[in-house]
Amino acid sequence: MSEKSERDKKIFQSYLENIKAKTGKTPADFRKLAKKKGLVKPREIVAWLKEEYGLGYGHAGAIYYMIVHADDVKASPEDRIEKLFAGKKVKWRKAYAALEERVRKFGADVEVAPNMTYINLCRGSKKFAIVQTAAERLDIGIKLKGVAPTGRFEAAGSWNAMVTHRVRISDPKQVDKEVFAWLKQAYDAVQGEGPIKIKRRDQRESDLPIELAQPARRALAAAGIQRLEQLTKLSEAEVKQLHGIGPNALAQLRRALGAKGLAFAEELMSTQIQAEHFTHALYTLLDETFDNVHGYFLDKGTSMFETLATISAEEASVPVGGKCATLAAQVKHVAFYLDALERNVRTQEYERQDWGKIWRETTAVTPEEWEAIRTQLRESYDRIKKLISDTTEWPSEQHIGGAIAAIVHTAYHLGEIRQALCTVKH
Repeated sequence: MSEKSERDKKIFQSYLENIKAKTGKTPADFRKLAKKKGLVKPREIVAWLKEEYGLGYGHAGAIYYMIVHADDVKASPEDRIEKLFAGKKVKWRKAYAALEERVRKFGADVEVAPNMTYINLCRGSKKFAIVQTAAERLDIGIKLKGVAPTGRFEAAGSWNAMVTHRVRISDPKQVDKEVFAWLKQAYDAVQGEGPIKIKRRDQRESDLPIELAQPARRALAAAGIQRLEQLTKLSEAEVKQLHGIGPNALAQLRRALGAKGLAFAEELMSTQIQAEHFTHALYTLLDETFDNVHGYFLDKGTSMFETLATISAEEASVPVGGKCATLAAQVKHVAFYLDALERNVRTQEYERQDWGKIWRETTAVTPEEWEAIRTQLRESYDRIKKLISDTTEWPSEQHIGGAIAAIVHTAYHLGEIRQALCTVKH
């Protein structure tokens, strides 16, 4: 395990220990209680933890993560790598093993730190590349700031905000000298990154306030904390509990965090949502809109595909609504919108669209045409669903707005379709 992974593990463990001190319960205890109460939805679990145990949002989120991802948390790095190459992705296992073997020869400080989504390649604690698997390809993300994209060494764009460039590998032979040259350049580049090293006997690399007294430094070191960024995972109350952290040290840390635009966890939680929680919520709402009602805003049996299953081709051909559009046109428009949105997000290119064409041309449909329209919507929905589930970072308001718009826009037309059913069927 890398030093960074080990430090992060210590911080998260400290988080759980503080929760146990407050409630007397472990994550396993909460897991059993949630199962007994039948709580499975994120908002139900978090609300229960906040109301019954007085946990803040950050602490409740940590316990929710432990409840839902218990197996992931326990998984070893080796287990995580095996999971990343499971199923159809196993064909990339040998190619990755060869890549890792060669990258490790860059230096003794190369660290491999897999998470549940991709594999981080680090120089010590500094990431210089990632490897992400898919059934049809291997994606290599490379961090090389200030280097212009060229050829297959393309800009990462919205794919992953943690790197600057992306190389798509569709054949193991494409992991060639050129790719390793880019990886070696990225490895060399991170050597000069980071803050100035403070040379003290008890300090390796730190951006903690230089005026911080030794008792406070020892307290933070014992908790595995050497950098200000690590403090953003802990609340001010939790840091205050560390033996050796007094009012002066706390004030110094608070000022240092503020100077970097950071804050303790409890202050961040009021204005920031963890990307994982946001992605999960979006995915669930999208699923409810199209397929499976979870009880967020729809009644049972009223999702898009459940509704369309009750409509015949003849009914889909009846002009209704303010524009006298058919239900077939409504459905084709939703699929067209999803396709345009997906292209925009994936390519970052915004094409002009003829949004009126479908309304003008889609009128009466045969049973075969109606079935094809519904199939097209299912395929468009599956692509958007995969796009959201694969997203690990939300780099801009545009990306967030686009994802929310897919749900809102579909829900609007679902409402129009369901209102029209009264006219169409009676």
